Amino acid sequence: KINFFAIKMEVWKIGSSEPAPKFHIISKPNNWTKSVKQSVQTSALTDTKLLQLKFWDDFKQYAQDKNFNLRLRKTNPQHWYDLSFGRTDCHIGLTINSQKKRTCL
Repeated sequence: KINFFAIKMEVWKIGSSEPAPKFHIISKPNNWTKSVKQSVQTSALTDTKLLQLKFWDDFKQYAQDKNFNLRLRKTNPQHWYDLSFGRTDCHIGLTINSQKKRTCL
């Protein structure tokens, strides 16, 4: 997977100061900010929390690959994950039991 940024650079000079670069991000990889923030947060996670996060990341990727008609939310290192499917009055809640290696709907 290749990620890249598109950056526009300007040279600014204020008064008699030396010219300095000013960078503007034109395009960045999808979820780049979230993944950087998440990588910082995962450094302090327990093995169970890391396993939960990997499970939900894999589940989300599988659902995206299969084009399921679901609104997939950000994954978190927790034992539950909520799914939306276009209605405001209900949702689907998924849970995992890491100790018994079970999932529930």
